Amino acid sequence: MQPLYRRSVATMLLAPDRLAACGQFTQRLPEAVLAGCLPLAPAYLRSADRVVPEQLITTDARTTRAALTALTRALNTTDHVDLITRCLAGLEPFRLSRQLTALTHLLEHVQEQARGRRHAHGPATPRRRR
Repeated sequence: MQPLYRRSVATMLLAPDRLAACGQFTQRLPEAVLAGCLPLAPAYLRSADRVVPEQLITTDARTTRAALTALTRALNTTDHVDLITRCLAGLEPFRLSRQLTALTHLLEHVQEQARGRRHAHGPATPRRRR
């Protein structure tokens, strides 16, 4: 996909309703941004505004066409560079280091809850062998 993204001004991020509703983005997002291709995000993608600049969020065919026209005109300008820079910043939540920190926190929380349940019910009673 990298060669295609390098030749493209923009790509549309699409997702089935079930993924869009929970804000799941696919690998297409970082692939495109890292190749210099701007991701257009439909407004129905949950948290799209956290990942891409508002100029790249579209609501319908008219706003998508307007965004593509503006991006084509801005190609190789400081505005284009600024949008790429902002998209790179939008990838921050997807960094492995950030994901590992979040997962570690969640697992520690689950472990604390499990300890709390064990203490609330008293020590486990060993089973008798028959």
